[in-house]
Amino acid sequence: MKPITIHTEDINTYGFWILTDGINTARFKKNPVLFYNHYTWSMPIGKWEELKIEQGNITAAPKFDTNDEQGKIVGRKFEDGYLNAASIGIRTIETSDDPRHLKPGQTRPTVTKCELIEVSVVAIPANAQATVVLCDESGQAITNLNIDDIFKPLSIKEMTPDITQLQLKIQQLEADKQQLEQEKQQQAVAAKKQNAETLVDAAIGSNKILASLRDSYVRLATQDYEATKSIIDGTKPYKPVSEQLKQGSSPTKTDADLYDKLDKEGGLAKLKAENPTEFERLLEAKKEVVKASGKFSE
Repeated sequence: MKPITIHTEDINTYGFWILTDGINTARFKKNPVLFYNHYTWSMPIGKWEELKIEQGNITAAPKFDTNDEQGKIVGRKFEDGYLNAASIGIRTIETSDDPRHLKPGQTRPTVTKCELIEVSVVAIPANAQATVVLCDESGQAITNLNIDDIFKPLSIKEMTPDITQLQLKIQQLEADKQQLEQEKQQQAVAAKKQNAETLVDAAIGSNKILASLRDSYVRLATQDYEATKSIIDGTKPYKPVSEQLKQGSSPTKTDADLYDKLDKEGGLAKLKAENPTEFERLLEAKKEVVKASGKFSE
């Protein structure tokens, strides 16, 4: 027959749930007996096959003993769909009321370690998937069970998370979030500065900007990269006067004359403030002309 669910980690009608990873199935696998309604004092009516544990659930396929009268009857009702639920019989080894093991609506401690003794087909399950019955040391189902003797109800304190601890965790999460935001901002600023330096250094290398103006242009590019890039792209590469003279051109004289004209008209201060690159270029031209005339020495 097809496998069915024999265990889930849902809260059962007793108010607790069983941790699947804590279920020891070794003994059961050696003797996978199938009973009806946990009648463990009677003969089994079959056995379980294809036991699998996946994502907190346990499934198995029932194989009914058709040579047994009750096995034949229960098997037929199961096959016809009149019975379709299973229940595990366990021997409890360890329980926990640690908040990590508690779920909303839980009223008793969680079973974190147990041994799987038997699995029964049942008429009325304790939950929609599968139910549970407790067994004694001999493997017999405990009848007339007083659940409070084994699983004492959780106190309100145990059922309610520590508000102080939750507040501390929330505060830590907020602090971690702020730290991440600060790191992101610092990384963004560092990236902007790196891009600005790359842009300016390239412009200096192509003689569009004087090296002495590097820091000023880096600050401008950090604040407004696109605008600074536009200015640099529109700037023609500067050629030293000595190179211009070698090439037979003499724009230096004109630039020096412009420098003198602005000097006489009092416009140099304004040019230096508004266009420092142009100011430096005219000043260099003036120096070269003076040096070429032999009237200036450094």
